[in-house]
Amino acid sequence: MMICKWSINGRRIDYESYLTELINFSPYFMKLTNRERFVPITQQAHGEADVGTSNYELDFKLLVCPSFVNNKLKSLPKVDYSHLGDGFIGLQDRREVAITQAQANGLFVLFYYKLSSIDDKKIADAVNDKKSDLYSAIKIMKTEKNLLIFLPLVILGGTRSEVTTVVARLRNFFSLRDDVGKDTYITVLSKDDGSFFTFYILKYENCDFQIVDEVCSLFVPSFEELYRLTSFTENR
Repeated sequence: MMICKWSINGRRIDYESYLTELINFSPYFMKLTNRERFVPITQQAHGEADVGTSNYELDFKLLVCPSFVNNKLKSLPKVDYSHLGDGFIGLQDRREVAITQAQANGLFVLFYYKLSSIDDKKIADAVNDKKSDLYSAIKIMKTEKNLLIFLPLVILGGTRSEVTTVVARLRNFFSLRDDVGKDTYITVLSKDDGSFFTFYILKYENCDFQIVDEVCSLFVPSFEELYRLTSFTENR
């Protein structure tokens, strides 16, 4: 529910909102734009980026496979937010669950493995196969825009070195960006024993990944609010 575009009582919720807050707090991106804040680009009829300043534009991409998202939503309980203003949320487990959350999560693990083990042959096989889990991912990498890619996984207790290692396994896949001529960033989440997540932002450049910033989720309030309203649906 953290990565789907949906609404709570008519209020539009999506991951682009908290990624915008993330880069607007990030010292790295604020230095890049001379402290000018990113704002959503509302007119996107001609493939414009998602957010921009007067001198820099950035497009958000979610690195997941459709089969994971569709099956994960089917595995979640039904949630009624209509009484949120009264201080409570209704929750009802589905009587029949076609797929469990563990099975749905396994689809994401498999997708990550496919990305980490990709080679030229697998790319060639998937690039024209719309049924492949890799098809949309490859299409993302060929986007001729500056990208901030969100890989929605949580590295538990991850140090900077561990975060880099997890992301670096995708080096062959990210090599699709080598000839695009645009900036490429990826962000992942880490969490230790504390109550807050950390967003790590890495830049892909010269066939390698370098952490350019890390931001505590405390400074990304829309993420914290959305997590508060949805996290209880996990692992029931």
